Amino acid sequence: MRRMRFNLVLLVILIGFFTTSCTRSLTKSTSISLVLPSGDSSNKVSSLEDPSPGDLSLTHFIANVSGPGINPVIFFSWDSHDGRNIAPKSFIIDVPGGENRLVQVLAVYKTNVSSSEQFYYGDASAAITQDTSLTVPISLLNTTAGEGRIVGHWSDTSSGAPTGKIVLKYTPVNTSGSPNKPTMTIHHSEIFGGFFNVFALKDMKFDYELPGGVKMFGGSINIDSPSLYTATTTKIYVPRLYKRRGDTPATYELKEQTEIVVGWFGSGALASKKVCYPNTPNDLRDAYQDSNGATPVLWDYTSSDVSINTSKAHPISSTATGGVASNDIDATELLCKSSSTGTRYVDYLSIDSFGLGEQDQALTFKGPYITKFNSNYRSAFDVTYSSGLIMTWEYLPGVKSTLSPAYKGVDGSDVFLKISTQNPDPYSEAYRIDDGFDCGHLTSVYGFSLLKSAPYQDQDANEIITATLSDLPAGFATAYNEGRVTLILCPYANTLSGKSYFKSGVDYRSYGSGGQ
Repeated sequence: MRRMRFNLVLLVILIGFFTTSCTRSLTKSTSISLVLPSGDSSNKVSSLEDPSPGDLSLTHFIANVSGPGINPVIFFSWDSHDGRNIAPKSFIIDVPGGENRLVQVLAVYKTNVSSSEQFYYGDASAAITQDTSLTVPISLLNTTAGEGRIVGHWSDTSSGAPTGKIVLKYTPVNTSGSPNKPTMTIHHSEIFGGFFNVFALKDMKFDYELPGGVKMFGGSINIDSPSLYTATTTKIYVPRLYKRRGDTPATYELKEQTEIVVGWFGSGALASKKVCYPNTPNDLRDAYQDSNGATPVLWDYTSSDVSINTSKAHPISSTATGGVASNDIDATELLCKSSSTGTRYVDYLSIDSFGLGEQDQALTFKGPYITKFNSNYRSAFDVTYSSGLIMTWEYLPGVKSTLSPAYKGVDGSDVFLKISTQNPDPYSEAYRIDDGFDCGHLTSVYGFSLLKSAPYQDQDANEIITATLSDLPAGFATAYNEGRVTLILCPYANTLSGKSYFKSGVDYRSYGSGGQ
């Protein structure tokens, strides 16, 4: 079959809705049209235009295209990264021409007033040719007041604790709840030596598929699925709050309530594994009950009032069910211990009650790296600059590749450097993909240079890499002090064709004499 390139242009067409104002609003049924222009060897794909800039903002857009001769299924994803990216007028997707092309679309909108999210799904099938026009109707699937997270360690008695990709999939169902269309890939995440962090919802179920097709958690689940709750897991409730942004003067972003399930998962999770949390109250870091940052949200493990989960007001506390309350606090990391003899990340996991204002900071790791306490924040990539750069990180246990037994994991990390012309870098979101970075194209596409390559040394100690002044480009000191330096730490695996980068990198951006 001859492969053709199609530039499909998706346009949102509103159906029969008008208001007395100029603001458009999305009804429960709208449509996306794929318009293929004639007189060209390639057809045009796709633009989803925000149908209601006053009421709704497009935050995620996912498209799958499948059909005879298309293997694997074409996956396209766009993300607003909490509003830092503006939805483009069009998305470009390469599609081979042919019969029975199934186009599946999942579009997620955030309501600008309440910050809740609305999920729309639609699909259509047709022969894709130069003169074909295809309309994909989409309908409201679900409205959710905030995402959840499932965080922790997975192991299986047969396959162990893997490193690789987690594919999140959604299976469309009919009105009776029966599957009626092919399962749709909606997100890619990663797992390192069993450690993972994925999103979940309350009212929509997803499959979480590991390398080799193994399904985590026993099949399709949502955040309330019983299979998540065992003696080795803990559920954390974080109320609706205002999160302080990193700008000056301070501004605050509304975050909907979050439920986070933390623990040890899979058939290989031993009953002796624990999750601990501090048994003393503290304020969540940069998280407030009000939009001007006057009243902090409190960590209060003692609350047993389950009605707090459905409160329409602002609950003041972040609470926990399950797990082990602990007053044994590590003085350096300010984290709980489940016992005086256990080892963190091996025998127990610690809840970071200070960092719960950010969903991905419930546990103290990011990708294959441990996040450590430094002054008043946690970082997986510590950078200091004086006469040169000193860069420090530490790997989680069990993420390293080994020959005996044969295990394919992380073989090292590379540090990439970019000096932008202004602060902040106007292109800082271009190299983000899903919840990580496009590490494999930082140098070829996004203007980074490879600063240092660091093969894996020791999982039980800090990796310390130094870049001397001679390693740094001209003008580095000035750019660093002006906040124009970005460093990205990217893990990689060695393959026969060279380094293969994971996307779970960690960035550091200079802010004058400090950094982030």
